[in-house]
Amino acid sequence: MVDAFVVAEGALAMASVGLSAAHLRRLQSVAPPNAATLLAKLRTTPRNARAELLARHARTGSWEQRLSLALNDPTNEATRADVVAELVRDADESLSLGEGWPSAALRILGFGSLLILVLSAIARRFYVMPELVVVAAAAFGLNLWLSRAASQRAREERRALDALVDVLADASVRTREPASKVAHKRRPRRR
Repeated sequence: MVDAFVVAEGALAMASVGLSAAHLRRLQSVAPPNAATLLAKLRTTPRNARAELLARHARTGSWEQRLSLALNDPTNEATRADVVAELVRDADESLSLGEGWPSAALRILGFGSLLILVLSAIARRFYVMPELVVVAAAAFGLNLWLSRAASQRAREERRALDALVDVLADASVRTREPASKVAHKRRPRRR
């Protein structure tokens, strides 16, 4: 028979891993599904037809679609540059949204596991402690891996965003700072 403390530890581990995995899944939905192929096509396309090609391949409502619309807008260059810079910031914010989830999942797992371990000691169920430690260690390792994968994915997405803007925008429309630099100048978190 499985002990209630082991069940509680397993549920806590699954919840924390689910929180970290949700952030990684969300990051994977931000970028276009075939970004590398799209960038290669854009590089071989004449400069004046690139925004139209992006508009055809962009998902409805995505920042890529808004970027192509901004680049096709016949307004003056300064307005277009501001719109492109704003879209890059929006894309960076969508990449940054939820970046604290994996670390929160690790804290929840750590403190929750400690609480379950203490409660099992108070209940004098010392025989389940090794199982609790194994489940917590496995979940901790998986959370750590998911956290690093999400950080790597966010860096790759920011680089892809920079490459996309470089391929699409004329020199006068390029953003003032690349998205990989904007990420370091975000507003501080509120506590």
